[in-house]
Amino acid sequence: LEGYAELKIRYFAFSGEDYPYFSKENRITSDYNLLEDVDTVNQVILELKEAYITKYDFLVKGVDFIIGKRIIKWGTADGINPSDNINPPNLEYPLSFKDKLGVNALELRLNFSEDVVLAIVGVPSFTPPVMPLSIFNAIIEEKLSSALPSPPQNGFDYEVDLPERNMKESGKAGARFSFKLFNTDFSLGYLY
Repeated sequence: LEGYAELKIRYFAFSGEDYPYFSKENRITSDYNLLEDVDTVNQVILELKEAYITKYDFLVKGVDFIIGKRIIKWGTADGINPSDNINPPNLEYPLSFKDKLGVNALELRLNFSEDVVLAIVGVPSFTPPVMPLSIFNAIIEEKLSSALPSPPQNGFDYEVDLPERNMKESGKAGARFSFKLFNTDFSLGYLY
């Protein structure tokens, strides 16, 4: 039995009235309305990115069982990876293509050998992506308006209709068969 947890810690401090919020990671939060609330100045944000338990050789040798909040990576591409579709993207900073959100998941991994694996994954409910910060929304709207032949008269509508948070309405299940041949990774996966 093995466990893993990862916390993301961000510290935001106000840098003066002419500057937006900056974190220690030099990322801009830039929501000036936050300055109206004393609790938002000099705050520390703790975010649980992942926390899961792995039971190796679950019931039989070569079968692993993993449960918890995870970032599950399917595929080996760097940056934009179309086969890595279990976890929603964190679009808070739109140019960070690799940043994903953890999802609550169950995984049963059948290890036929070190290089041949069948993974079966279940995600019981939908986790929406984090949308870009308001400073990026203005830029995106401006670019979309100039690209569209007839942009909307009253701006863009950001109303989102989220599914119910249950297995029937928004759960996902998938399987991935992966193997290595001649030092090259191959995989075949399906997510429903």
